[in-house]
Amino acid sequence: MRERAPGMHTSVDARRPTSRQSLAGPQERSRRQGARRLGARVVLAVVTCSVAIVGVVVLRAPQDVLRVAGPSSPGHACPRGAGSSGVQSTGSYVDVLQLGGRGYERLRSEVAPPVIAEGAPLGATVCRTAGSGDPYYLLRDLDASLLPVGTVLRQVSGFDPAFRLAAEVPGGPVLYEARFPAPTSRTGADVFPGLRQHVVAVAAAGIDDGREFRRITDPVVVRALLDDLLVAPVRLNRKDLSGRADGFLDLVLDDGTSVQRAYHGGDGVLAPGLTLSPASRRTVASLFLR
Repeated sequence: MRERAPGMHTSVDARRPTSRQSLAGPQERSRRQGARRLGARVVLAVVTCSVAIVGVVVLRAPQDVLRVAGPSSPGHACPRGAGSSGVQSTGSYVDVLQLGGRGYERLRSEVAPPVIAEGAPLGATVCRTAGSGDPYYLLRDLDASLLPVGTVLRQVSGFDPAFRLAAEVPGGPVLYEARFPAPTSRTGADVFPGLRQHVVAVAAAGIDDGREFRRITDPVVVRALLDDLLVAPVRLNRKDLSGRADGFLDLVLDDGTSVQRAYHGGDGVLAPGLTLSPASRRTVASLFLR
């Protein structure tokens, strides 16, 4: 049986030799078969290389969007039934959006909203998912749960957009904070990018009401804890934590806002899965002493 290139259809010539093929000698037929095999290998190599190149672009695009995305949209399909304006819920939706593979949640703070100095545009929302009725839809870049379609997202002056960004809404811009890290996050620096220069204190807050009850302002202690936090390994979606969280650990920033994450003292783990060193565990434990 004549060998044929993988993935190619059998042609008429391959099944029934023409008179020219019948008259060709064994050497000529062997030369032609070798040429066909070489051609098939070249085509297969080109296709494989093209797929590999496309794969690199697809894998890198979500990570690059924070740096290069402009007002244009990626054009993906929105979930059916999603609204474009107005709130279609009685408050059951969380105000979130996605950009660069990270999930952001609207920042809510008891202090007065800080003055937001907006920077370069990062993009504009393309889908509003509230009211879609699709429980299986996963947010994609430039999707938002409540923001109207076309809402412009911008950098915030002084902050890494991978951690904090602003959305232009009627009445003035509002802040969104990265609460759901990219799956590629490996350390605390990936979870809290660019945060080191803004932390001025750390505090403990109650797990039930989120109210602060103790604070450390000593810059030496704060810096040591933060340095450890930023190199701490992260394991997302942990299900091995023992019991209820002790409370919230607040990283108090220089603009009056706080980054609040649940802390599991028994495991030495800060949400979303940062494992602290023994020295940092002792520091944090002193905060939670009642």
